[in-house]
Amino acid sequence: DQLVMEGDVNEPYIFLRFYAPEGCAKCALGDDSLYDASRQQLFALRPGHVDRARFEVTVKHIVEYPRGSRSFLLVELEERRAAR
Repeated sequence: DQLVMEGDVNEPYIFLRFYAPEGCAKCALGDDSLYDASRQQLFALRPGHVDRARFEVTVKHIVEYPRGSRSFLLVELEERRAAR
């Protein structure tokens, strides 16, 4: 339903302009605060920028810089349930 790209990820607005020059209604710039359990979402976030205390994280793909360090992760999030 939605792609959320973190604003710090390699100037994401450039990716959106290149791959969706006519605009992308399903794309948003933001972070895990845009999580919506009622939607299927894919997040492009920098490593360490996910609230792992709040979310279970499923890494779908790791994007690396040319020298091999992690640039950002493509992840699905699921909110953790509060302990009873």
